[in-house]
Amino acid sequence: MNNNYVNAIILWVAIIIAGRFASSQAPGVVSNGSESPLMRDTIAVNGLGRVYATPDILNANVGITETAKTTKEALAKTNEKVKQIIDIAVAEGVDKKDILTTNINMYPHYDYTNGRSVIDGYDSNQTLSIKIKKLESVAGVLDKLSAVDGLQIQNTSYDIEDKEKVYEKGRELAYQKAKTKADQLANLAGVKVGKVISLSDMTMDMSSAPQYPLFKNAMADGIGGASQETSPVAAGEMVFDMSINVVYSIQ
Repeated sequence: MNNNYVNAIILWVAIIIAGRFASSQAPGVVSNGSESPLMRDTIAVNGLGRVYATPDILNANVGITETAKTTKEALAKTNEKVKQIIDIAVAEGVDKKDILTTNINMYPHYDYTNGRSVIDGYDSNQTLSIKIKKLESVAGVLDKLSAVDGLQIQNTSYDIEDKEKVYEKGRELAYQKAKTKADQLANLAGVKVGKVISLSDMTMDMSSAPQYPLFKNAMADGIGGASQETSPVAAGEMVFDMSINVVYSIQ
């Protein structure tokens, strides 16, 4: 008998046996109770709880840059301005522990003349993070700070110092929505919702509050140019999304 013919028959028999074995082991699309007990007869749902909360603190990053002939002189000038910033913030009610130096830079200052760059001094830059916990004092603090010549208000953001109550409310709303969804699905399927098999949650998103309008002292009147007009501020609201995944048993 031709060897190729014999090999073909052996291969055909092997495919049939393997196919029957695989079909006996693989679970079907329709549940027959053979899968893991955790996934048998369950309803899996997700709930989203959205909470709007009013910020209670403002974080402001401010900076100062000074130029001098030597690095020592440049650093001394920025140190003097930083001391002014700290003194003003503390005088306006900011706790000293809520003022943090976040960056100190020293680099050459170049003079560009006739297509050539020549070092003619050094720049010193320092950045501070200031946490203002009394929002009613934000405008006053920023107005006073803008009197420091050369002050740069780099960015600001509202926040909530203790978010745990916000998270708790978000979880509560998310679970209620998940349970409502599970009840609806069970009703459509003609079954009843049983006990919770598994439960997990996560914070999906936290959008920052809107930034307040232009600081008139520091910007409109020129950096460091003080004005008698108060800077307008608006805290707005922050949005927190809590997601809960629940797996219920089916009765």
